[in-house]
Amino acid sequence: MLGGAALMVAGIVLHLAERHAHRHVHNSLEHEHAHTHDDGHHSHAHALLPSGPHSHLHRHEPLRHSHPHVPDEHHAHRHA
Repeated sequence: MLGGAALMVAGIVLHLAERHAHRHVHNSLEHEHAHTHDDGHHSHAHALLPSGPHSHLHRHEPLRHSHPHVPDEHHAHRHA
């Protein structure tokens, strides 16, 4: 039983520590969430640019780049 608990803890630690970086593609995506325009990913136009975080439906065009990331809703790509 103790061995199983140790393996579970090791798995959780590995999952939380998982980070990698490589060139990958983000497909086009339309969604709504709070964002700012100084993060390099939200460059869409506004009639009057809001200051600070704001939320509305917006579209991300396809993007190919490299940066450290963890598996999440935006990084569910396949690895060859």
